[in-house]
Amino acid sequence: RPGMIMVAKGVAFHPDGRIYVADMDAMRVSIFDADHAFMRFLREHAPQGNRTNAPSDVAIDAAGDLFVASTYGPCEKVSPDTGERLFAFAYPLPPDGMMYIDDVCLDRWGDVYLAVRSGADPVDSGPDHGGVASILKYTNAGDYVTTITLSAKAPTRVSVAVDDEGRLYAAYSTAATKIVEGMKVPEATEVTAGVEVFVQE
Repeated sequence: RPGMIMVAKGVAFHPDGRIYVADMDAMRVSIFDADHAFMRFLREHAPQGNRTNAPSDVAIDAAGDLFVASTYGPCEKVSPDTGERLFAFAYPLPPDGMMYIDDVCLDRWGDVYLAVRSGADPVDSGPDHGGVASILKYTNAGDYVTTITLSAKAPTRVSVAVDDEGRLYAAYSTAATKIVEGMKVPEATEVTAGVEVFVQE
């Protein structure tokens, strides 16, 4: 249905006022105009092998180009008008195994930051699953720059933001479900959250 969003995971604003919403369950990005009227879906009917896989977030750079982060990778830079993929980066490849992208943001210089979790199941995470959270930095052209690893153990969600001075803020939450007599007990879930700050040179 036009304008229907199933699970909104991220939102970004284009310089011309358009609003882009990452819809994880519908596997697409919805576009609304400055008056909040639905315009169209983006990336809904991309060719096989070139489709957005469970978009987890969107971001727009100063030039107006759209970055779409897919939960299971990769991150794509796409035309905000046509949805055509310009290029993709941050593929989850061995030896690191699966990687889950939770968030994407850009700094004022155009560099791209991805908040990722690796080595743990995206749903059944917790301290016993050994997952690691990191911030991956790329240039605006998709070239890898560096990895910053968080001290938080096995987070279930990570978000990233960067200020005008280039400081990174990584917010995370963890949830550990207790096992009682071999059964998971949802009421016994322990949740912790925090923010880590990183200063770039």
